[in-house]
Amino acid sequence: MEPIIFLDSMLFIYWFDQDERFLSRIKPWFTKTESGVIQSITSIISVTEVLSTKGLQEISRFRGLTLLFPACLILPIPPPGVSNLMPYQK
Repeated sequence: MEPIIFLDSMLFIYWFDQDERFLSRIKPWFTKTESGVIQSITSIISVTEVLSTKGLQEISRFRGLTLLFPACLILPIPPPGVSNLMPYQK
């Protein structure tokens, strides 16, 4: 079983912005996720935060995080009292 890590929204923002200050540090996480070495998860809140950092004209560039990083599971926000929701299906 591969290790599971949680990717915060800032990692995606740095990646999409190609921020040179952080690329060398975050690229291994995305490479390992895409190759199946690790299982990455993030929340739907991260997706919202990433999309909100861009103007509407740029949102089509993302075409959804699951298309760009299909190995990263996106976790929904559970309603109050519910604790057993499954990740969004790809």
